Amino acid sequence: MASKAQRDRALAREVRVVELRLQGHSFDAIARELKYADRAGAHKAFSRAMQAALEEQAADRDELAQAELERLDWVIRSMAPALAMGDHRAAQAILGAIDRRTRLLGLDAPQRAEVTIHQPPGSEEERQERLAAVAAELMRRAQDGGPLDDEALLSGPRPDMPGQDES
Repeated sequence: MASKAQRDRALAREVRVVELRLQGHSFDAIARELKYADRAGAHKAFSRAMQAALEEQAADRDELAQAELERLDWVIRSMAPALAMGDHRAAQAILGAIDRRTRLLGLDAPQRAEVTIHQPPGSEEERQERLAAVAAELMRRAQDGGPLDDEALLSGPRPDMPGQDES
């Protein structure tokens, strides 16, 4: 088992790996500077440091969530006597705390969303022909030095465009 001094040196080395990586150094350069056998050693040290940071953030998040839950529970408990006396503001405060608590715990049902995808009119073949006609018109305009930002080009059929019907 590694001594505390060895663990501290390893941690300091991992911190330095992260610093160098954030400065844009390659893993090969980091390995050379910090005396790793190869780039894989530097990469592993970087991965360990990143994993440790993620775990620390998760622990901090869990600790903060627990503190928030305790505060919300306190609000609910402290407002209960007023609610029992018929205080409507206490009821609103308790319902607000319950709502916040369920959101914090992720207990609310997922929100439903209706998505509608609008297809351009016509068959796939007609849409492909239209796209080809638009591309051809853009090419013609680019060669002639004409404007390329014509909104009408994309908004509907034009009789002057090749491959388009007059409808």
